[in-house]
Amino acid sequence: MEWDPKKKLAYWSEETQKPFRKQAEQLLSDLTHNQLRVILIPAPRPQFSGHKVRAVESVNPEWYQELYAFHKHFRRDRSERALERIVNNQDQDFKELRNSSLPYTFSYDQIYRDLIFDRLTQGHEEEGYYSPPNKTICQFFNISY
Repeated sequence: MEWDPKKKLAYWSEETQKPFRKQAEQLLSDLTHNQLRVILIPAPRPQFSGHKVRAVESVNPEWYQELYAFHKHFRRDRSERALERIVNNQDQDFKELRNSSLPYTFSYDQIYRDLIFDRLTQGHEEEGYYSPPNKTICQFFNISY
């Protein structure tokens, strides 16, 4: 089989869909529990009374930071909805629309299917832990691992 991120997961076998849904669930949890948060703290070298500076309290997941840097106007709410659709087996085919105010629909579904495919076929490291490629997915798509 040849991978096509434009196609919804329902196109593939149930055995193939499960690792995608599980990975989407992990990404959604990671995105939900890790968000950029900036706070004000007392300045290390105050210039005046009550001087404060900004400091990062928590950051977005690294994979999300990469997507955000790569895609112009990337939105967290759309990311969460796309991941929820994948988890619930409700993701949709990518569609290009002609003569419309939006040139496409379900592009976030495609972006996240592609991210998940890369993570499942190439492996990935997160918080110092390495997850190897998924054998089932690699075998299904005839990819050496």
